[in-house]
This record gives sequence, structure tokens and C-alpha cells, in this order.
Amino acid sequence: MQSPSQYILARLRVALHLQNPGNYAGKRRVRSRDRNQPSVSTFHFVILLGSNLNKDHNMRQAQARLAAHRDLSIQAYSAVLDTPAVDSQGRPTGQPSYLNMAVRGTTKLDYVELRAQLRQIEAELGRVRNQPTSTPKSIEVPIDLDIALFGADLYTNEPCRDEHISTREHADADSLHIHPDVASAMHAAVPIAQILPDWIHPQQQKSIQQIARTLMDTPSLQVATRT
Repeated sequence: MQSPSQYILARLRVALHLQNPGNYAGKRRVRSRDRNQPSVSTFHFVILLGSNLNKDHNMRQAQARLAAHRDLSIQAYSAVLDTPAVDSQGRPTGQPSYLNMAVRGTTKLDYVELRAQLRQIEAELGRVRNQPTSTPKSIEVPIDLDIALFGADLYTNEPCRDEHISTREHADADSLHIHPDVASAMHAAVPIAQILPDWIHPQQQKSIQQIARTLMDTPSLQVATRT
């Protein structure tokens, strides 16, 4: 009998296009801290990466920048998925397909600081946010870096109280931040299930494995196989 992780990989037939980011990402640097300074909280995060413009290059570049960032410690990489561009109802949008993946790690940065660093990496790779949707460039995304999960503890199976769950842009540092796509989008749920398989969504009361399998059984949301 297949494990949940094997089930996901078997269904997707995913090719690992970026099998060993360490080969090109360079050595991660660790920020030193004065022993006399007060201790700083360590936060856990999952970041979603996506690109539909110069995809392989931009995904590699984004991984390299994350791995080399002095304030981030990357601990796990998911497979790279090739996913169709769909709207909120799962209907094709006509945009180029995306490469998507997730990375898990820790940081001393708070949520707002981490988001600012991700926006800087996006800008370095040519991402321009808040473009008018009528412009042709709006369908081309060199790189998208979103914080899917962020908090002091992501790994508890105990559901969090509602006030400790936030998808707001500016929430307090003690909140468990959960991007809405985690529960509703296969490009988010499937890679997260590979690198955080025991995580329970506190609002859905389902494991990330269950969420991913449900989304994969929705015909309009099937991931296309790359050749």
C-alpha cells in the first residue's frame, strides 16, 4: 500500500527539474549574533515559488537567492510541479503554465520583514507587482514568492484558536499565518504536503495530505505532466 506521499508523487508523475539546489545555490551564510543581545524568536516558514516566464531560469535563481540569504535557513525542498494557469473556479485562463514548488525553513525575521525580503528578490528577478490586468505583461510572472505558512510552531496537530489564525497582510508576530491558497489551490497544497506531511490545517481540521488529495481529485485542477 502506498504512503500518502507516494500517492501524491504517483498521481503527479513529477519530474524533479531542480533536484539538488545546493549544487548552484552556494553555501548558506549564518548571521552571527552578540551573546549579550537578547534571544530572538525563531520562526518556521513555508514559501511558495511560482513562475510562468523564463520558468526554469527564474525558479533556479529564486532558489539560489533563498538558499544564500543570510537570514534564512532552508531545510527542505518539494518537487517542482508544472501546473496550468486557472482562475479561482479552476477554469483555464489562457496564461502560460506555471512551475511551482515549496520550500521549508526557519528565520529570525518576523512576518513583515520576511515578506519584504521576498519582494526584494522578486524585484531583482524582474517581477513588477500591481500591474493593470489589461496589460499583456500581467499574464507573465517571472517569479512569485508567497509566504504560505509562518509561525513559531507549525508542527502541532492541535487546532489553533481563531484569533491565532491570520491571512491578513499585517498581522501580529504571534499569529499563525496561513495563505488562503493552502486550503484551496493544488499548486500550494501538493508541494506543502511533500515537505510538511503531518501538518494539520487548524481551520479545515484536515491534514495537508487530505487537502492535497481532494484537490487532485478535482478534474479541472489536474496538474499537467511535463515531458
